[in-house]
Amino acid sequence: MIDPALLRPGRLDKSLLCGFPTLDERVDILVTISKSLTLGLEPDVNVPYFRDLARSPEMANFTGADLNALLVTAQLEAIHQQIDSNLNLNSETDQSKPKLRPRISRHLIHKALRESSRPSISASDRRRYDEIYDSFTGQRSSRTFQRASSSTIETLAQRPALA
Repeated sequence: MIDPALLRPGRLDKSLLCGFPTLDERVDILVTISKSLTLGLEPDVNVPYFRDLARSPEMANFTGADLNALLVTAQLEAIHQQIDSNLNLNSETDQSKPKLRPRISRHLIHKALRESSRPSISASDRRRYDEIYDSFTGQRSSRTFQRASSSTIETLAQRPALA
């Protein structure tokens, strides 16, 4: 949301909408976040899986931060399961079983999606934001409005800061 005073001529020369990620952008975000997680992924948690996950209807209103929260929640669940498993292993008499490093599985991601991860913006709020964007683009036909894509954001991030 931008104060209308900032949109007067001479204030900002370009408005950039950082809207909801598209299907391909959600996949890219999931892949990128998964590379930065402390725990590894099960072999079947891969790009085709992330594409199927991102395509699911409940993911349509997820922002990048929501996708991050989903994977971090699944990671925490993997850690909790490992701790519980180690406690059970320690209470058994046979401690010759190797302790495996926890990994994030499809099951844990779906569990996080079902039980705790929700979009931070509701469908009604998204429609309201889309209407606001449409009203700006309609009122400001002489101004440039564009949707930020992944490549635009990467390009902007690579520019040196102004002194």
